[in-house]
Formats: sequence, structure tokens, C-alpha cells
Amino acid sequence: MSALVESFGAVGGIFTSAVFRQEDFPRYIPGIYVSIACQILLLLLLAGTTMHFWSQNSKARIGTSVILEGRPGFQYTI
Repeated sequence: MSALVESFGAVGGIFTSAVFRQEDFPRYIPGIYVSIACQILLLLLLAGTTMHFWSQNSKARIGTSVILEGRPGFQYTI
């Protein structure tokens, strides 16, 4: 996950220059909308991964045949 966050951070400069255009000065409304949409997407992805990790932890905790990360007793940190 850290590598993914760093990768998107590196692309952020290129993305920003394409979204916040000079012709939208001084309000940059399209850029603001795109930024809000990206934040909503981030929250949805966070909710999805949290639910997935919670589900996997629950399955491993109740003793089903789920072994997380190939290590018995491993639990994801939420």
C-alpha cells in the first residue's frame, strides 16, 4: 500500500498541471471538482480495503481454513 501511495504522489504533479489549467484562472472550478472526486474515490477505496481486511480477520479468527499471509495467527491491522 505504501508503494501505491508513493506512486500516486509522484504522478500528482503531472496530474495537477493537467487539471488546474491556466484558462480556468482565477477560480479553477474543474480542478476543484476533480480534486473532490479524487478524495471521494480515496475514501471509497479505504472503506473497501477496511471491510476486506475485517472480513479476512473474522474468517481467520473463527477458525475457518483461512490462513492470512501464509502465517497461522496473523491478523491484518485495521
